[in-house]
Parts: sequence; structure tokens; C-alpha cells
Amino acid sequence: MSVVKVFWHFWMVKGKSSMKSTVQVCKVFLELPEKEFSLLILLCWITKLEEQHITVSNINYYLYGDKPTKDRNKFISDTMDSLIKNNYISGEILSPGEYLIYNQNFAANKEHPFIIIDMDIYFLLMRSKLNNKYSLVKYLAILINSFNYNIDINGKCGIIGHMPISFLATKMRKSHTTISSYTKILEDLKIIYVFRSKDNNIYSLYKNRELIILYLNKLDIDGIL
Repeated sequence: MSVVKVFWHFWMVKGKSSMKSTVQVCKVFLELPEKEFSLLILLCWITKLEEQHITVSNINYYLYGDKPTKDRNKFISDTMDSLIKNNYISGEILSPGEYLIYNQNFAANKEHPFIIIDMDIYFLLMRSKLNNKYSLVKYLAILINSFNYNIDINGKCGIIGHMPISFLATKMRKSHTTISSYTKILEDLKIIYVFRSKDNNIYSLYKNRELIILYLNKLDIDGIL
């Protein structure tokens, strides 16, 4: 199946099955730099269907939805070469800017736990005009990874997080101020919901906010503005 057909296959079936608009990303990839991590999410999504022949131009269209630029092409080409040469992805460099990508290294299992990324949110960030889009993508993934699976809310686990800013800042290798700014951006975009308490902030994806609010009301936790 060609890359173009793969692209249209995913968009045509999206909505019929939630699995088509999400992708599993191994947690070990959270150690990658921000730009490499952001590109790898896309590759995980593409390789949900067998091996793929893909070019820098194809990747540019997936990521940004418009015409390629010299700087973008160089970034994509350099990053793809690095990911393949360092065995983060399984594939071949066929020629400069042309690749064959396999999917066997993306399988998540007990030895390689994963997080689930919503591709609608991913593309919203990647196709935005935000200068820090790559950082926001990785920060969102780290935030999701911090959600507590021991808390069951109406039969759903792993939808609420309460790690302190210091933990998130360490994982992102950023300052507390920068993490707070990232949080505010994602909050304003209605990607995440934040309940600010006297101790630690409490986080969830925005789509789960009503469940979180009901849960917190039962616990009678005091919030702050």
C-alpha cells in the first residue's frame, strides 16, 4: 500500500474505531530529544500498517500539512538518519531523504510498556504556529506517563496525575517556570484539565475533566485559583 493510500486509509476510517486515531509509543522513547520524539510518534502511527516506503516530502506533509521548506527537509532528513542509525526505529536509508520503515520495533509489551498518544491532539500541536510545538508534544507525553493507574475513576484507570512540578521539570530538563508555561498553553488549548490545589496540581486530559471534577468533589479537595 502506498504512503498516500495509507494516509487516506487512516483518515477515512477515523471515527469508526478509536484505535485508528491513537498510537502506542514505547516509554523508552521518552528519553529521546524533543524533536526526535515528536517525529518518532508519527512513524509509530504510519507503521501501524506493515512496512512503509516514505520520503522526507511525505513526512513533511504528515507533520505540517503544507509545502516543504529547506529547513524542515534538513531537520526531517537528519532526524530520520539519526533514528535509524541509532536503532530507535527499524528501517533502511534507501537514498538521501528516502526510507523503508518496518514496524517490528514498535511492538509494546510487558518488557516495553507504552503510553497512548491521541493523534488528533498530536496533529493539532504539530500543525500549529507555536514555536515550542516539539516541547509541548513531549511534555504532554510525559504528563500522560505520570498518570496514576492505581486510581480507578468510574472503571477508568490512568486518567489522573498529581506529580509535582519538580518531577515534570526534571523529566523535561526544563525550569519550573517553563513547565508552568507549557501547562498553561495545553490548558488554554483545552488539551488538558488542571485542578490547582494547595499541594500539587492535579492533571487529566481535557476530555476526562467531568470525571475528574466529580472524583475530586467526593474527596473534598480544596482548590486554588
